Amino acid sequence: MKRKLTFVISFLVLFLSFSFIVSANNVENIDISVIVSKNGDAKVTQTWTGSFSEGTENYIVIGNLNGIEVKNFSVSDEKDQFTKKSNWDIDASRSEKTQKCGIVKRNDGTLELCWGIGKYGDRTYTVEYTLENFMASYSDKDGINFMFVNPEMSTFPTNVTFSLSLEDNTEINDENADIWAFGFSGEVYFSSGEIKAESYSPLKNDQYFVIMFSLDKGIISPSRTFDYKFEEVKERAFEGSDYSDEEDGIWVIWVFLAGVGALLTLIVSYSIVISRERKKFTQNAPYFRDAPNDKKLQVSYYLARKFNVGGDEGSIIGAMIMKMMADGNILCNTEKSVGLFGNEKENHEIILKTPPKDPHLLKLFDIMSKAAGSDGILQSKELEKYSSKHYTTLRSFITRVSEKGENIFCENKGFVSGITNRIKGLTDYGKSELSQIVGLKKYLEEFSLIDEREVSEIAIWQDYLVYATLLGIADKVIKQLKTVYPDCIPQIEEYNRRINMTGIYYTSMYRSMITAEQRARSAGSGGRASFGGGGGFSGGGIGGGSR
Repeated sequence: MKRKLTFVISFLVLFLSFSFIVSANNVENIDISVIVSKNGDAKVTQTWTGSFSEGTENYIVIGNLNGIEVKNFSVSDEKDQFTKKSNWDIDASRSEKTQKCGIVKRNDGTLELCWGIGKYGDRTYTVEYTLENFMASYSDKDGINFMFVNPEMSTFPTNVTFSLSLEDNTEINDENADIWAFGFSGEVYFSSGEIKAESYSPLKNDQYFVIMFSLDKGIISPSRTFDYKFEEVKERAFEGSDYSDEEDGIWVIWVFLAGVGALLTLIVSYSIVISRERKKFTQNAPYFRDAPNDKKLQVSYYLARKFNVGGDEGSIIGAMIMKMMADGNILCNTEKSVGLFGNEKENHEIILKTPPKDPHLLKLFDIMSKAAGSDGILQSKELEKYSSKHYTTLRSFITRVSEKGENIFCENKGFVSGITNRIKGLTDYGKSELSQIVGLKKYLEEFSLIDEREVSEIAIWQDYLVYATLLGIADKVIKQLKTVYPDCIPQIEEYNRRINMTGIYYTSMYRSMITAEQRARSAGSGGRASFGGGGGFSGGGIGGGSR
């Protein structure tokens, strides 16, 4: 219980301490690449992209070396390689530091890797260094727990992307390695023989970026050795984290599902500028009364998630179930029965009828069919069991739907240049597409307040409810329909029955997937990073950024 309370307090403090203050120097992205050699050394490349308007230098703090040595430090910018100075003076002027770099060693052994900011404006710096003895040999595994981005840097907010590979191109995968991540909102995963990680939203204030992983013996041969198990490193790192056993894991998932959607909205809207930008866009968006985004649910889902229009990560499952109900691909059935003690209960089931033509709907239909078995009648418990066992299939489905929406949007040139969550980064086409999903949500939420209603046929609302489910406002829409169409209560109740059925099956499917992922991520298979924990790390420290 104490551990649960600690997690809740840490969780609340993290978000209640959230600030909209934006530093004058802003590192928008840090891309970290780590290549590990056979002897356990690592070549690290950090690419900083941002805007700078004050200070004379940037610096990275690396402490807690524990036998690790920093060598071969170098810096370059968009044009030139910097000159390395043996005695770095942090009090030197900006002009004296331009195109130069150096290392400061503190009394406690902590290192500061420093380089001159030079010309103010939008800049890109590439920082390279070698971590000798990066990996360590333990009695059971070879591994490392390392902090790559420190808390309380002066240049937050910062997005982070990370990759780690082996120099000899040996694949790192779930068969020979275990991976975990701490201190940020994001995920760590295996991809194409590498370990990759990324933040979902910019790191802020006391957030940090710690990666811990272990390799089976025989893949590399580190010279730094310890006579105890890596399991002890793992246990220390897990303290204060939400990596846990199954019981605690399920508890954490419920906390996560209950609150993370709203809290992530606060994180993603990391500055008052973005918050105001989106609020203004929503206020100016006209009502939209048709199916948005050329009826492509994938695009609507992608935009809703990217710009926080509404709905949670798994809402696409509910929307697609509603769509298949509307199209007659599946039927919902509810039967009432009397239990042993005379209590009335409802038994829900979905009858799988005709496979849909849309490939993504068909994929979900196939998943539901496999869960249902040969009779083609799906019980919620059957879906829960299948989703728990085949959670990677369901995760892949959600990811592919989002990627398809992103690809369509990008192919149609929705962004001015790179992918962004800023309104100003959208082309006219992109703004039009976003305006459609925003305008439809406004219309659905405010329908009962509008004097002139162009939609007079209640039947069309079954299509609207697909998007209402996607945006997480279906219950609110049903209440409005009952107010506006009192003579159509039987049909509205049928829609409400579909919404309730969708909620039962969608929640069962998504919750089972998340719970199974929790078990797998605690075991080292990758997944969502822990907000806390990661103690006992090497490297890192406090601060860094600009000064």
